[in-house]
Parts: sequence; structure tokens; C-alpha cells
Amino acid sequence: MKENMLSKSVKATMGAFEERVKTLEAEDKLASLKAYVDKQVEIPIAYIRIEENVRHNLDTQSPKFMELVESIRNIGILQNLVVDLRLENGRHQLYCIAGQRRLLAAQEAGKTKVNCLIKQFDNQADRIASGLTENLTREDLHCLDVAEGYAGLIDNGWTEEKIAQHFERNPRTIRRYLAIASWPKEILGLLREHQDIFTAKVVFNELVAKRFADTEQFRQTILAIINKTKEVPARPEADPSLKQLENSLKSHLQMKVTVYGGKKEGKITIAYSGPDQLKRIKELLLAEDQG
Repeated sequence: MKENMLSKSVKATMGAFEERVKTLEAEDKLASLKAYVDKQVEIPIAYIRIEENVRHNLDTQSPKFMELVESIRNIGILQNLVVDLRLENGRHQLYCIAGQRRLLAAQEAGKTKVNCLIKQFDNQADRIASGLTENLTREDLHCLDVAEGYAGLIDNGWTEEKIAQHFERNPRTIRRYLAIASWPKEILGLLREHQDIFTAKVVFNELVAKRFADTEQFRQTILAIINKTKEVPARPEADPSLKQLENSLKSHLQMKVTVYGGKKEGKITIAYSGPDQLKRIKELLLAEDQG
């Protein structure tokens, strides 16, 4: 397989980075990365730290995660991670802001280095916004994670209006998500235990739209929904092969992909974020014609 231009560029940048590291004192090797802020560099996984992510529930044993591991093992990571270069106690540290799932999958796949876009954020709100934007664009994020992400922005000085403008959403929608984030921890924990049942549609229609006298009534309503759902036989997938195709495309492209229809006819939608992702889609779709 021919090496694409992005891969060559990343490797060239990494070479320059490694040369700089050799000239630095051992106590702060990552200081050299200041020269590569807003650029892509291939970085050893051992240099990257993981902190609390906007995606709170990450099942590393799920079939979808293992599909991503296999994809990375075979073709590598096609979408870069976003890492934050911070100065802490006189030393620079790298924190994964977006792409924690890909980072963990790369580790599972036996990779030692990953492509990263290096950023330096001025404050915690910018870090939250960056991670939330990346996850919302690339792959469906559970409504509880979205709610707590928005609440984190409020805690760090953003207004409801700024959130609505930044994420291009109706202010009323933002307020509803913030209401979810304010629910008792007991309620949020119960919902997280059954995320497959409490989709955004169920949460907004069955819970947000209602008023509860107290936490116990709230909890009983949730339990009733759980029991009712368990009584209804699960619908068989219309076409498992198409769902498998959808998951494979998501893992391969590292973007949000949806497959509609059946084997005879249908459509595939790919949601991209930014010119780099659009360029990569063009390269992949037109590779055969250009070859």
C-alpha cells in the first residue's frame, strides 16, 4: 500500500520532534512539543495521560470496541487524537482531550505510537468544548454525557447562550440538557446502568417532560420503564450485515456513519468535521480513480 501524503508529513514531523528531544534535559522532554502546537505529530502512547473524558461509559469489552481494535491493528488510526500540552509543576504533560476510545483501542492492538493534534487550551471550558465537539461530530454520544458536558461548561463560566451558539442548538434544548445534569446522582447512576434503554428519545419524552414529587417517585418511574422494556421482545435487526457494515465503516473512518435501507436499495451518510476529514473522505473515495 502506498504511503499517503498525510502519513509522510506526520513521520517527517515526528523525525524533527525526536531530534529535538535528544537535545533537551531528561526532566522535560515534552517541552519540545511547544513548537508543534496546532500540528499533527506521531507521539508514543506512553507519553499520553488519560483524564476524565466527556464519554463517561466506555465499554472496552463490547463488540464495537473490539471491531475498532481490529481495524487499528490492520490499518492503524485514521483519525488523529487531540492532546492538550500543559505545564504542571515545571514539567510539560500531555492529556488526551479527544480520542480516548481510539487511544485505548490502539493500546489493545499493540500500537506504541499514535497520531495526535497538539493543542494548548487556555482554560478547562475550552478543553471540555473541544472534547464534546469531537465526540458529537464523530460518533453518537449518550444524552447523559452531553448533559454533563454542557453542565461542565456552565461550571467553567460559559452561558447557556454561548453553548447554544457554539454547538448550533436551540437555547431551549440546552436548558433541557442542563436540567438532566441537575438530577440526583442516584437517578443519573440508575440511567447509566441502563443506557441501552434510556436513549435520548426516552429520556426527553418520558422523563424530562414530566414532573416528579420526589426522588423516589422519579426512581419508581425509571424502574417501571425498565421492567416494561424487558417484557417486550427485542426486535430482530432488519439486516445484521448492514449493521455490521455500518460499524465497520465507523471504525475504519473514525467518523459518524449511518446505513439506511436494505440490500436492494438504501443510502449511507457520513458526518465529517472540518476540512481535514472532508479531504480524507475524498482521498478514500477517489483513490481508485486516481490510481
